[in-house]
Amino acid sequence: MRRAVSKSQKRDRIVDAAIRLFADADLSQVSMDDIARCAGVAKGTLYNYFRSKEDLYIEAIRHRFKKLVSLLERAFRTRRQPQRDLRSFILHYEAFMRKHPHFFRLLQRSRTKPNYAASLEELDRNVATLLADVIRRGMRSGEFRNGSADLRARLILGMIERDVEHRINRRSRTPGVDGIMSFIRSGLVKKDVDA
Repeated sequence: MRRAVSKSQKRDRIVDAAIRLFADADLSQVSMDDIARCAGVAKGTLYNYFRSKEDLYIEAIRHRFKKLVSLLERAFRTRRQPQRDLRSFILHYEAFMRKHPHFFRLLQRSRTKPNYAASLEELDRNVATLLADVIRRGMRSGEFRNGSADLRARLILGMIERDVEHRINRRSRTPGVDGIMSFIRSGLVKKDVDA
């Protein structure tokens, strides 16, 4: 006997299929038929959830990105150990991106397309703000050097994403989280507290 699939499970299946397909091909090269086939649903079912292929494209990215933001918010809004929190943030962010390589590739590509990048700015800003808050706590506690927390957050996120890109594409062995933390400690941390 087949188990009934809930609407949210079906939507998730469609989103996952769309992410996989859009990560490997340009939007114009992927059809709604391709997505329906990959998701194991009828083409008409896609239109029960999404108005168009472009709508599905944006919503697929936003859906997965919102999961990341939610995970990070739950984990880092109330913590109070800046160095450990910073390392943990980097681990969480990198692990999420490496667990979802299709999403990562799609997100990277989407950021280069102005019509799609604008719809992702708020989510990018939310992630950067969470990391900047960790850095600000470190500055207030005296563990981190003073400076622009927002700029540092964006630079750290860039380092993480570059590391993930190299790991996903297996172009080289990268230093990973420990290498990133070592680099950050040399410029950010005032006193080296065991992290």
